[in-house]
Amino acid sequence: VTVFTSLQFSENDARLFGFSDRDELSMFKMLTAINGIGAKVAHNIIGTLAPQKFYNAILSGDEKSLLAAPGVGKKMAQRMVFELKDKLAGDAAAVHAALPVAGEAIEELLQAMEALSYTRSEVMSSILDMQNKGQLSGELTENVKALLKRMAGRK
Repeated sequence: VTVFTSLQFSENDARLFGFSDRDELSMFKMLTAINGIGAKVAHNIIGTLAPQKFYNAILSGDEKSLLAAPGVGKKMAQRMVFELKDKLAGDAAAVHAALPVAGEAIEELLQAMEALSYTRSEVMSSILDMQNKGQLSGELTENVKALLKRMAGRK
């Protein structure tokens, strides 16, 4: 058995947290880097949300999913989305983890939108929403058109 660990020191003690895979460990480190989120709350979030669901919630700005974790209030959920959204949108591995199917097609769509001067963080929540609603097709040009219409409607 392989266990991925993180040793956390405080004034009074040292604690060892264990995780079943690297995604959980990296999520733990990402969460504990946020001001106001300690090891216990980060561990609670990991116990409540799998990394894929967590990344999806952050990228789509879904604070309600984050509130399901014990110890997470509205302000903390907002802080997580604010601090991690741009960071995760630029991280291709997190994007692919948040998109369970058609990761390559989504990456092509992201690259096409970047060529049109959009940032990943601007379009990611719309892409995730379109995918969840089954509005993405297998054709890149159709997806770009649909996404541009959606982005024009938001402004």
